[in-house]
Amino acid sequence: MRHSIATMALAGSLQEKMQAAAKAGFDAIELFENDLIQCSLSTTQIRDMAAGLRLKLDIYQPLRDFEGVSPAQLLRNLDRAERKFDTLQALGIDLMLVCSNAQPDALGDRQLIADQLAELAQRAARRHLRIGFESLSWGTHCNRWSHAWDAVSRAGEDSLGLILDSYHTLALRDDFTGISEIPGERIFYLQLSDAPFEATSPPLYTRPLRTFPGLGQFDMIGFVATVLSTGYQGALSLEIFSDEFRGAPAQSTARAARASLIWLEEQLSRQPGRTQKQPLAIPPAVSSSARCSYLQLNTDAASRQTLDTQLSALGLTTAEAHLTVELRASMAPGVSVHALGISVSDPEAAQRRAEAFGYRAGTGEQAGTVAPDGSGLRFTPLRNAPQQEAQGARLASIIRAVPTGMLDSWATFYHLTTGLKPTTPLLKHDPHGVVRGRLLRGSELAIELETSTHQRTLAAGASVDQSITRLVFEVPDLVACLGNLRVRGIETLAIAANYYDDLAARYALQPERLDELRQLNVLYDAQPQGEYLHACLTPFANGLCFELIERRGSYTGTDMANAYVLHAALSNCLPSVSTSTVDGQGQ
Repeated sequence: MRHSIATMALAGSLQEKMQAAAKAGFDAIELFENDLIQCSLSTTQIRDMAAGLRLKLDIYQPLRDFEGVSPAQLLRNLDRAERKFDTLQALGIDLMLVCSNAQPDALGDRQLIADQLAELAQRAARRHLRIGFESLSWGTHCNRWSHAWDAVSRAGEDSLGLILDSYHTLALRDDFTGISEIPGERIFYLQLSDAPFEATSPPLYTRPLRTFPGLGQFDMIGFVATVLSTGYQGALSLEIFSDEFRGAPAQSTARAARASLIWLEEQLSRQPGRTQKQPLAIPPAVSSSARCSYLQLNTDAASRQTLDTQLSALGLTTAEAHLTVELRASMAPGVSVHALGISVSDPEAAQRRAEAFGYRAGTGEQAGTVAPDGSGLRFTPLRNAPQQEAQGARLASIIRAVPTGMLDSWATFYHLTTGLKPTTPLLKHDPHGVVRGRLLRGSELAIELETSTHQRTLAAGASVDQSITRLVFEVPDLVACLGNLRVRGIETLAIAANYYDDLAARYALQPERLDELRQLNVLYDAQPQGEYLHACLTPFANGLCFELIERRGSYTGTDMANAYVLHAALSNCLPSVSTSTVDGQGQ
């Protein structure tokens, strides 16, 4: 299918946005009015640039607050529209988006709305142009797709069609099944974005939370499948208002955006009884265990002995370990993660799959791909059943700090290449500011992405290098493991004494057990079905640290209950960690 992206979804000048979209493989763009108005190029230069990039200018948007107005206001609106028609013709665009009137004094008469849109469409037709009408979810009277379709149907003009937007329908939890009854040729354009459900806020105020398909909670697959069932032959276009993306490199956003559309096509191809006639992208399938099987660490000489001791105590230095750890000498201070490996059924197919989503193949003999920061993600074979059962600690979670604007690009990368499933966005507190995050989870591995606009937070400091800051290992007996480490001279991160006073007030723990947790600096949480024990080893010179967890019973939570305590302890321990830890490739 054809892929398009709205220019407001990308950062930078219009020229930079167009170049990023073309390089990412998009076929077209939606030209947002603000991007044109602030652009230094003439309409002719923009048209020529698009042609040179082989990028079609699909649609110009939006014309706002047009319909449902008084006769006097209609004349002014029609004059405004005629001037926009001049712009469309100069750009070589034949379709203009009109979004429903959101003014409080808009008139709600359905026939009046249709008649005024019909007059606009007739004027457009005389210039060989078309009008697409879209209901905004916060529109005064037209706020459902059915309202827009009613207006288009009443108007009865061939040059007037419907524009559908997944956000405006799904944010209201509107029933979209009736869309299947609309003739496909009457749907002029399809705009897409995913988002988390924000039940307490109207869509107008949560629209900056829009994201790529697959990262939110909307039924994107069901919605798009319904639209395609009509015979719709147009583009899949991403219209995403996002504070994150406007602060991120346009090329990174564009690459992840197009990858998300390829993923969407893949999901649509799997729909039972699919009747869509448009060809869909189907990347190579691969089964992932969602388990980290390989870890390459760079270490300086001063950290090597401590690192060896920690790995040995965790049972990660034997051939039977869950995780293969490879160490490389480095001149940079501390220990850093250079590459990861994920177990899959077919490593070569996994590499081809990553390439199908637009990610570069890894270098060297091992199959793999390249992450957004240039570091490696290796694909390793699944263990054969007859092989000896793996031993040692299991790498259960990886925490990476990323720059502002890059959360969703990284989340898309891990989602599409490892099969981990995105969850709702996270919000944590550091003593120096708020840390926002994305969590992707599988049955045996989680990857957490952190970012912050508050520069004194540890996440903001580490995000300069897009560093992996913490590796979380699950052990069968945390207290015994910490005791073994202490005998070998490895200490845990100090936790404030006040935390354990509060713990005694919240849980009915025996005094001797509470004292044990206090002495070992273990964080604690409990649910009716189980317990969660969590400790952090003293960080290396550059800030990377190993965390150890134990789940007892059927505990299903994460570290959110004690995240603020851990962040405070790390801040006390690492007040002046340098963020300049780049060592060759990766971080």
